[in-house]
Amino acid sequence: MTQTQNPPVPGASFDLPGVPGQTQWFDEYEDTEDLPVTLPASTATPLLGIADFRRTDIVFNWRHKLNITTQDYVAGTETLNASAYAPYNVLGPVKLKIQNQYSAVDVENGIDIAIFNAIRPRLRSDRRGNNGANPAGDPVGATGQGYLNASTPQANLVAPAHWTDASTAYEWMFDIPGGKWFDEYYALDIAGNMLGGGGPVFVSPQYLAGTQRLIKTSIKLNPGLAATTDEGPVVANGTITTPATFAGSGTLSIRRQGVYGSNSVATLPPQQPWQYSLQTNRLPIAGVSQKVLQVPDETGQLLCLYGRMFDPLAASGIGAPIQLSEVTKIEMTYGSGLSWFDGTPDEMQLKWLEQHGFLLPQGVFAFDFAIDENDRFSNKRALNTLTTAGIQCKLYFSSPTSADAYCVLGTESLVYVT
Repeated sequence: MTQTQNPPVPGASFDLPGVPGQTQWFDEYEDTEDLPVTLPASTATPLLGIADFRRTDIVFNWRHKLNITTQDYVAGTETLNASAYAPYNVLGPVKLKIQNQYSAVDVENGIDIAIFNAIRPRLRSDRRGNNGANPAGDPVGATGQGYLNASTPQANLVAPAHWTDASTAYEWMFDIPGGKWFDEYYALDIAGNMLGGGGPVFVSPQYLAGTQRLIKTSIKLNPGLAATTDEGPVVANGTITTPATFAGSGTLSIRRQGVYGSNSVATLPPQQPWQYSLQTNRLPIAGVSQKVLQVPDETGQLLCLYGRMFDPLAASGIGAPIQLSEVTKIEMTYGSGLSWFDGTPDEMQLKWLEQHGFLLPQGVFAFDFAIDENDRFSNKRALNTLTTAGIQCKLYFSSPTSADAYCVLGTESLVYVT
């Protein structure tokens, strides 16, 4: 008799040692390495020259290193005002563009990349006292403290400087993920029915750079001297007998982190019909004492949500974050008015501290639906816009907001892909 050979189960031997075609990992440069970057002075400008990503292997994450080697602000007779989002808002819109598919990462400002990276770093580790812990504040502290102390045996090369408009150089490394590792993942169909799971897995519907799709990061550079402090790192105002000037330059390098392709699907991560997605949407909160922020219907399985509030008319017209102290109450509801959270900003912050151990930047509130009581990252409690209507956040302000106030709603989710 002829015995039928069953095909290998996809992912059954992923990352197991001693099996045929054993999973082989890599961390190396993409074709974009030391790409020259010229920072614009007054007009947002696309960053040209980023190469399409290689298509021969399976990539989980792209690590971008923006190395600013020269930064020169000259105040003239004006006053230089640093942004609460600096230097992260040196970047404007950032997208991970995937051919024939929506952009898996689509955010409006570099501060949003910094917030998403702080919320969900690539590897689960304690980064609370290091760069990324508080995107709106100092990475380490003033010179002479922490890793910057000359008596520390090994210098910290990751966060080398305390940024100000007087800084001559700085470096920022940020991640653009192609998918996400879950401690506990439950496979669902589009109707929300459970198909199986419960174990750790990497979630992506395709092998990204291992496909024939064209994939690359699209980046726009914000001006060094902006009209308001949400649109760039510095605003110059006051007497303009001698206008302020800015010039800056550096390089961009991109690393790829993943596994080499294999002839055996058993040693590759199994594909899922859900794409990990980081998105932002700007919503007006102008002239209101109460505001309902609706989560977009196409969000899918909502893992985390944050709101970044800003008033362009504050601080004499240069703009400033709307502080949480101006909010009296926050509600997070879903379905027919079911409450996920109903409380004050300080109670929201305590819940966040228990989950993450750090506070987010000025004017940012957030809710994490994916971290359980055992500190596991899972989709089991995600709010699914495909099966649940009315997922929304309601803000109550102590006094009406200004005529130009807005809130950037950031969503981390799994979007269904056919």
